[in-house]
Amino acid sequence: LGFPLVSAKVKSWDDNSLVVTLSQKKFSATNGAVDAECWKIPISFIKSSDSKIEQVLMSDASIDVEIKNVPKDGWVKFNAGATGFYQVHYDEQLFNAIKPHVKSLTPRDRVQVEADLYAACKAGIEKSSRFLDLARCYKGEMDFNVWNDFSSSLASYRNLAESLGCKEEAKKLLREIYSQTASAIGFEKNEKDSHSTGNLRSLVWGQLAKCDHEELNLYAAEHFKKMVEDPTSTHLNPDMQGVVLTTAARQQKTLDDLIKLHSGFPMQEQKSRTEIAIGSVQGEELMAKAIDFAFRFVLPNFSLLKIISPLMGSNTHQTSPDSGDDWNSKPSRRRRRYIHIST
Repeated sequence: LGFPLVSAKVKSWDDNSLVVTLSQKKFSATNGAVDAECWKIPISFIKSSDSKIEQVLMSDASIDVEIKNVPKDGWVKFNAGATGFYQVHYDEQLFNAIKPHVKSLTPRDRVQVEADLYAACKAGIEKSSRFLDLARCYKGEMDFNVWNDFSSSLASYRNLAESLGCKEEAKKLLREIYSQTASAIGFEKNEKDSHSTGNLRSLVWGQLAKCDHEELNLYAAEHFKKMVEDPTSTHLNPDMQGVVLTTAARQQKTLDDLIKLHSGFPMQEQKSRTEIAIGSVQGEELMAKAIDFAFRFVLPNFSLLKIISPLMGSNTHQTSPDSGDDWNSKPSRRRRRYIHIST
């Protein structure tokens, strides 16, 4: 059971030919790469000189593959089209060759390059600095499916950075990565928008909502005020309503306006967005009030989760006994209480 990790390492590379040593091991999310019985793996690849997919069968633990017409400033990408059931780990030379050209790949290949590298980092096979270095190459990415996968990986690093005390550095990096796409797509709907543009707009600006993006903060404050004045107003692009609520919630000093909107919004979808926003408030006092609001109004379990899940992930108040936190403090007890209710 399981699937292979194929490691690609340059054996030789001249002006006309690249020889790559491919080796296989079983991939383990907890133990990295481990020895196992060899699979027969159909390896596919594309190269910079043309887009034709080439294939070779890997039936041994290690094989050498000669790839012709790959200049020294070119690149090769294995598992073309992400159709093979294996992960790829590139050595430094191959990684540095493909990295500047990753946006020339198809969306499926762009997803696979970052997904394989993230899995390798998570398993302890690769350094996280390489993943963050790759992330900068996705600036200006305009495909929703690519960002949808990539954003979950970047969110893990943001949470890790917060727990390590380098939250501001992580925010700065994420602003750098997302801002170009956000600026290109804008806040408002456009007649040129495709069917997935609205999802991309919500996703990218939603990530920037957690990074103190100055332009977004001003936009959110303006439109949040209008919503509070008239919850039935339709002035705001629906793609941005959740983003505005969450961004504004992170700047609130009380829950009053959010609770007013929760009761004043006519649609359940709007109420659901407000519940997520309430779960995004900052500071111990407001977080405790958000939890009290969730239980006091006896919301359905799915609504409780929308409010409390973001709070459980917040590092404003650490919840690990090993972190020096007061595990028996009232806010921590409230957080643990949610687990029993949701199950």
